[in-house]
Amino acid sequence: MVLDTRQSDLRIYPQKVPTLRRGRHGILYTKDGQIRKLSGYEAFLLQGFSKGMAKKASLEQSNGKLLAQAGNAMTINVIDAISNTLAKNT
Repeated sequence: MVLDTRQSDLRIYPQKVPTLRRGRHGILYTKDGQIRKLSGYEAFLLQGFSKGMAKKASLEQSNGKLLAQAGNAMTINVIDAISNTLAKNT
């Protein structure tokens, strides 16, 4: 289950995960029966960045800045798949 905290409300997503957005106040999820807050490092991994790049960014930026950057980022895996499809069809 994922909890999405927003400025005006709280939304619960039992079977899906909301999109990452810059303006989000926090995404909470359950793991091993514990409630956890999505970290900037985890958000970078969800956007398709390598563990090495996510770790380096987490050492250089605050968690809040990382979450904002991840919310503004294009998902690497999606962009790669789109570009590969376009290249095959040209």
